[in-house]
Amino acid sequence: MVTLISHPLIEDQLTRLRDKNTGVRDFRESIDILTGFLIIEATRDLLLESVAVETPIRKCVSQRLADPAPYIFVVLRAGQAMAATALKMLPHATLGTIGLYRNEKTLEPVAYHHKPAKITRTCDILVLDPLLATGGTSSAAISMIKDSATEDCNIRMLSIVSAPEGLEKLGADHPDVRIFTCATDEKLNDNGYIIPGVGDVGDRYCGTLE
Repeated sequence: MVTLISHPLIEDQLTRLRDKNTGVRDFRESIDILTGFLIIEATRDLLLESVAVETPIRKCVSQRLADPAPYIFVVLRAGQAMAATALKMLPHATLGTIGLYRNEKTLEPVAYHHKPAKITRTCDILVLDPLLATGGTSSAAISMIKDSATEDCNIRMLSIVSAPEGLEKLGADHPDVRIFTCATDEKLNDNGYIIPGVGDVGDRYCGTLE
């Protein structure tokens, strides 16, 4: 299932993200804002529990997130761009990292780092990768997560911009995973880049463009 979230502020930030003239500082800010929108939508059905608190005025019963806290997995390198905002919004989450890169010739994912967090209880898992292009990297990351998780965990994929090809592959490989995205672009080019896309998020976020 794909959830395309829409809002005037999202469209505004997407335009800033796409613009090749957007500098590193503003690019990072747009990533932060768009990640926030994705987190809000993807966690809409998290469970709450009642707690008693005392305000400066009087005691009351309020709501907070129920245990266990979600797990967050970032797909390196680009996924680290979304991590800071995700942890601000979910400060008690467990953070895992998966390092994958796409072979430029075959476009297949190659793993170079995986710090598995053994998940022994039912929980919500958020997978962060700003671009869902071919879908190969995201699918491989989710397979690696499933190897460390119980079967009944609720996995959600959060990508700022997605290509139809990536959505199709992820839906075929992992039909149980919900996908949240801010934009579905036209297609992939021959090199596997999203058109019109936003370029290389890792390079633009880290400021390592040549």
